[in-house]
Amino acid sequence: MGTESIIHLLADCDYAKACWNKLHFYSLNIDTDDFQSWLCNALDVLSNDQFCTLSIVCWNIWNLRNNIIWKNWTIEFVDSLIFKSKSYYSAWLAMTSVEQHNRETDVPNEQWKRPQQGFMKMNVDAAINIGDGCMGVGCVLRDDQGVFVAARSANWRGVLTSREAEALAIRDSLIWLRSHTESNILVETDSQQVVQCYNSNLGDSSFHLLLADIKNLMSMFAHSSLVFVKRSANQAAHLLVRQSVSVSGCSEWFMNPPLSFVILSFRI
Repeated sequence: MGTESIIHLLADCDYAKACWNKLHFYSLNIDTDDFQSWLCNALDVLSNDQFCTLSIVCWNIWNLRNNIIWKNWTIEFVDSLIFKSKSYYSAWLAMTSVEQHNRETDVPNEQWKRPQQGFMKMNVDAAINIGDGCMGVGCVLRDDQGVFVAARSANWRGVLTSREAEALAIRDSLIWLRSHTESNILVETDSQQVVQCYNSNLGDSSFHLLLADIKNLMSMFAHSSLVFVKRSANQAAHLLVRQSVSVSGCSEWFMNPPLSFVILSFRI
């Protein structure tokens, strides 16, 4: 077995080569020891759809490698990994195409916008899976240049109401963010009900207790605000939590964004 490196794992090892050959990505077989050069070549020779598929396969190879090392999994058949990757991408396309149609026919499209200078923007969302009895919550953090900074997602057992889940996602994200920065922050959610209730002081339910926690956490930042945006402007967080519903535990990303964010960038 060759010395492990990112270029070996995703380009040079026999398993990776079998994946690219299965996809007929023969142009990826270039002589380089630099992963960035290999990836730039892939950008040049593959279509957007092909590159998105490549990104998902890389992600699944990486997850497989970690599961083999840390969980003693057996190696997955190449055909199975390719099928899983293609299925993920097809489901992602189907989901986003329906949402795009709804945005175009029902309401004017709203795009994500950079926050004012000196602020960071955190987009937050929640997703509920009633069948499996769980929820996904998460956030994506970007700076005032629109550059990805960090992201987090978590899978919660149990099911709350929609507004409670959205409020929980905001509170959970603020607790996480508070441990990393105290700078100026703009929080965006696509739950209008949460924002409206946040700006009022009525109620003493468990939902309103969550709002009280949010207000307390927001006060810990130098400057902060919570605003409502349409889902079209909250896609990065929305896609992340849709993914987190089916993944147990908690995941964090710093510097390198999650797969859903990468695909969204190429599909815009």
